Amino acid sequence: MVLNVPNMCSKKDYKNFNLEEKIKFWINNEINPNLSVHGGSITFVKIDEKKYVFLKFLGSCNGCSMSNLTLKNFIAKQILKKFPDIKDVKDVTEHVHGKHSYY
Repeated sequence: MVLNVPNMCSKKDYKNFNLEEKIKFWINNEINPNLSVHGGSITFVKIDEKKYVFLKFLGSCNGCSMSNLTLKNFIAKQILKKFPDIKDVKDVTEHVHGKHSYY
Protein backbone atom coordinates (compact mmCIF):
# COMPACT_ATOMS: atom_id res chain seq x y z
CA MET A 1 0.00 0.00 0.00
CA VAL A 2 1.37 3.40 -0.95
CA LEU A 3 0.50 6.30 1.30
CA ASN A 4 0.69 9.82 0.01
CA VAL A 5 2.67 11.88 2.47
CA PRO A 6 2.58 15.64 2.01
CA ASN A 7 5.89 17.40 1.50
CA MET A 8 5.06 20.00 4.11
CA CYS A 9 3.71 19.27 7.58
CA SER A 10 4.06 20.61 11.07
CA LYS A 11 6.43 19.05 13.60
CA LYS A 12 3.35 17.90 15.48
CA ASP A 13 2.06 16.03 12.41
CA TYR A 14 5.46 14.43 11.74
CA LYS A 15 5.65 13.11 15.30
CA ASN A 16 2.37 11.28 14.69
CA PHE A 17 3.62 9.57 11.50
CA ASN A 18 4.40 5.87 11.65
CA LEU A 19 7.85 4.67 10.55
CA GLU A 20 6.80 4.14 6.93
CA GLU A 21 5.30 7.63 6.68
CA LYS A 22 8.40 9.18 8.26
CA ILE A 23 10.70 7.46 5.77
CA LYS A 24 8.50 8.50 2.83
CA PHE A 25 8.42 12.08 4.08
CA TRP A 26 12.20 12.11 4.54
CA ILE A 27 12.79 10.65 1.04
CA ASN A 28 10.52 13.26 -0.54
CA ASN A 29 12.12 16.16 1.30
CA GLU A 30 15.77 15.18 1.72
CA ILE A 31 16.74 12.66 -0.97
CA ASN A 32 14.59 13.32 -4.02
CA PRO A 33 15.47 17.03 -4.31
CA ASN A 34 19.13 15.98 -4.68
CA LEU A 35 18.37 13.24 -7.20
CA SER A 36 16.07 15.51 -9.23
CA VAL A 37 19.11 17.60 -10.20
CA HIS A 38 20.02 14.70 -12.50
CA GLY A 39 16.43 13.92 -13.51
CA GLY A 40 15.93 11.02 -11.13
CA SER A 41 14.20 10.05 -7.92
CA ILE A 42 13.50 7.09 -5.67
CA THR A 43 10.25 5.78 -4.36
CA PHE A 44 9.55 3.82 -1.20
CA VAL A 45 8.28 0.30 -1.91
CA LYS A 46 7.95 -1.33 1.53
CA ILE A 47 9.46 -2.25 4.88
CA ASP A 48 9.51 -5.99 5.50
CA GLU A 49 9.22 -7.86 8.81
CA LYS A 50 13.02 -7.90 9.18
CA LYS A 51 13.04 -4.07 8.99
CA TYR A 52 14.59 -3.92 5.52
CA VAL A 53 13.56 -0.91 3.44
CA PHE A 54 12.99 -1.54 -0.26
CA LEU A 55 13.37 1.36 -2.71
CA LYS A 56 12.98 1.76 -6.46
CA PHE A 57 15.01 4.16 -8.62
CA LEU A 58 13.06 6.18 -11.19
CA GLY A 59 13.84 8.52 -14.08
CA SER A 60 17.49 8.91 -14.98
CA CYS A 61 18.50 6.94 -11.86
CA ASN A 62 17.11 3.80 -13.52
CA GLY A 63 20.05 2.23 -15.30
CA CYS A 64 22.55 4.79 -14.03
CA SER A 65 25.93 3.16 -13.43
CA MET A 66 26.24 5.17 -10.20
CA SER A 67 22.92 4.04 -8.68
CA ASN A 68 24.48 1.31 -6.52
CA LEU A 69 27.03 3.76 -5.08
CA THR A 70 24.31 6.35 -4.57
CA LEU A 71 22.25 3.79 -2.68
CA LYS A 72 25.03 2.44 -0.46
CA ASN A 73 27.13 5.56 0.13
CA PHE A 74 24.40 8.18 0.30
CA ILE A 75 20.83 6.96 0.75
CA ALA A 76 21.31 3.82 2.87
CA LYS A 77 23.83 5.45 5.22
CA GLN A 78 21.45 8.32 5.88
CA ILE A 79 18.39 6.08 6.36
CA LEU A 80 20.26 3.80 8.78
CA LYS A 81 21.48 6.80 10.76
CA LYS A 82 18.14 8.62 10.85
CA PHE A 83 15.98 5.52 11.44
CA PRO A 84 17.89 3.17 13.80
CA ASP A 85 15.13 0.51 13.67
CA ILE A 86 15.95 -0.12 10.00
CA LYS A 87 18.43 -2.97 9.41
CA ASP A 88 19.28 -2.44 5.73
CA VAL A 89 18.19 -0.79 2.48
CA LYS A 90 17.64 -2.74 -0.75
CA ASP A 91 17.17 -1.68 -4.37
CA VAL A 92 14.33 -3.49 -6.19
CA THR A 93 14.69 -1.58 -9.46
CA GLU A 94 14.86 -3.58 -12.67
CA HIS A 95 17.61 -1.36 -14.05
CA VAL A 96 17.52 -0.79 -17.79
CA HIS A 97 20.39 1.30 -19.13
CA GLY A 98 19.37 3.62 -21.94
CA LYS A 99 19.25 7.22 -23.13
CA HIS A 100 17.22 8.09 -20.02
CA SER A 101 20.03 6.92 -17.69
CA TYR A 102 22.21 9.65 -16.21
CA TYR A 103 25.55 7.79 -16.59
